[in-house]
Amino acid sequence: MSRVLNRKSLEENGVTFDINVMEPQKLGERLGHEAEILAECLLDFRWFAPKEKANDLVKSESRKVPKELLRMSRARINEDRDQHSKLHKKAARINERAMNIVAKIEDRWLELVRDYIFKELTKRARSSEGASDYYGTRDLNERVRVECGWSEWKASSSLLAATSPPRAPRLTSPKPDFYLSLPIIENSDEPRGFERFHAVSNFSKSNLENMERDRGVISNPLVSLSRGKEIEEKHLLCFPCTVLEAKHHGVDNSAIQKCYCQAANGAANALALLNSLTMDIIATESVENILPVVAFTFIGHQSRLWVASIVSRKESDMGIVAGYHMQCIWRGSMRYEDSVMELCCIVENLERWIIDNFRPWVSGVLDCHRYDASFGEGIEDEEEEEEEEEEEEEEEEEEEEDEDEDEGEGEGDEEEEERAWDEDWYLSSDDTSIGEESESYSDSDDDLPGYESDIGRVDSLMEELTLAPTKRSPNKFTKERKLRGLD
Repeated sequence: MSRVLNRKSLEENGVTFDINVMEPQKLGERLGHEAEILAECLLDFRWFAPKEKANDLVKSESRKVPKELLRMSRARINEDRDQHSKLHKKAARINERAMNIVAKIEDRWLELVRDYIFKELTKRARSSEGASDYYGTRDLNERVRVECGWSEWKASSSLLAATSPPRAPRLTSPKPDFYLSLPIIENSDEPRGFERFHAVSNFSKSNLENMERDRGVISNPLVSLSRGKEIEEKHLLCFPCTVLEAKHHGVDNSAIQKCYCQAANGAANALALLNSLTMDIIATESVENILPVVAFTFIGHQSRLWVASIVSRKESDMGIVAGYHMQCIWRGSMRYEDSVMELCCIVENLERWIIDNFRPWVSGVLDCHRYDASFGEGIEDEEEEEEEEEEEEEEEEEEEEDEDEDEGEGEGDEEEEERAWDEDWYLSSDDTSIGEESESYSDSDDDLPGYESDIGRVDSLMEELTLAPTKRSPNKFTKERKLRGLD
């Protein structure tokens, strides 16, 4: 089946987007409180203030702050002034570069975005790659992976298709021009110190492989981690949270719409990974508790900021069907310095949100999977032990029942034998023939001579033995002879 990507095919797969700028409060009503919080964080420009505002702030605080704290207040204001000055210079350089781009080439704008707008973030990300010394591990929680569009998101594309409605057309696999994600940490032979913290070990290659194999958690948008093959260094990333798509300033409206569709497709793929992460942890209907992701689009100098969230998740005969929505929350132009300053603030705020909010949240959900896996193993072990004990008890009961039956049968046989013996050898009160025969036998003297002959032989033997009463106690036979008057 051929793959397509347009607004209609996105909607058929449950992915929608809106280009109208929406305020954070209304965004919360549309996408949930997590999206509202993210929008407020990204659009927080309080640390960026024009020089006139800074001067007014100094005057107002000079009147309110006590003299002993005035020096500290002035120092903080001076620091804000320095920060504003640096931001102003950076924005001026970006504005100048944007005004000088004439060629209608997409890479010109991507270079501007990567090398100027995201310069500091990219520099910090590149410097942390490959850090393996002890002190480097302390900064593992603050690492962000920055990548350009060199590979398709095939793994997440298959995952998104699995949550799409039946018979929906297959979307093309995303290949964002620029994106941010969390790094996968190489396994250490002997982890120690900070490497043993769950906040770090949750993102180890071995743990994410186990999560994919045992819990069905897909974390990598590029490849399957549990396929049994060695994972290349360029694939050691997980849970992308920001995608960026760019076109040059000379494109027509259809190319602009394609840019928005590409951003929505990439954002939906990133959300599909979060959907996989939370499937067994967060209730199916509680999608407002799943964090959103961020998207940027650049059409030449025109820039837009988007927030995308999972808006629905329902069970069906074919599995879980999810819905995704991407909403524009800000737009600007790099032709205006103030707009560039706001864009730079957005990027700084985005990095802090990823480090302080997104990464800890993902780690917490992975902790829940770890707990469920270990708790489930304990339950299975207990159930197996209980089943074994029940089987042993049943076997013992069966053996006891068999023994009781054998004993009952033996007792019955003995009773029958005794009853038969009694009938054969004991006289009944009405058996006169046997009684008469017995009386006739007792009166008979036919056996008397034989008996007397036996007694005589015994007497002669006793005399030969000459049992002396002084040396040996008389036996019962001798006593019997005396009683009968034979001695």
